[in-house]
Amino acid sequence: MTGRPTSRVLVAGILAVVGLFVAVATRRPDGVVLAAPFLLVALTGVVGGRVPAIAATLTVQSRLTEGEPTEVVLAMDVTGRGLARIRLVTPAGMVVEGEMPASVEVPLRPGRHEERWLVRPTGWGGPGRKRVSGGGGDAGGTGVK
Repeated sequence: MTGRPTSRVLVAGILAVVGLFVAVATRRPDGVVLAAPFLLVALTGVVGGRVPAIAATLTVQSRLTEGEPTEVVLAMDVTGRGLARIRLVTPAGMVVEGEMPASVEVPLRPGRHEERWLVRPTGWGGPGRKRVSGGGGDAGGTGVK
């Protein structure tokens, strides 16, 4: 995963540069006063924006019976804080059941987290490829891809 500033951090940086340029061009301190909050937001987002590191394992039973629900468990070991958007990608022949949606947004704190889905196979065969896609970011506005 690579971190990159979000549009909010970029706009704050642009407004800070414009305010500082106005202050230099007009030789008045008003531009610096107006640019200071935007400069703080941009610096906090760029310097303090550390992408949380996530190590994840996905567990599914290797043998399933047609129509019998089973549990899919996503275990994540997280270092750092942020927000993760996780989507369970079910293979053909499996449907997500219960109240837990296939797509979930999870606030992350350091430690171990588990997300659980109840899935049901609708046909014969193994569970297919196990896959979860995700993305997120930290509290400072740095996005993760």
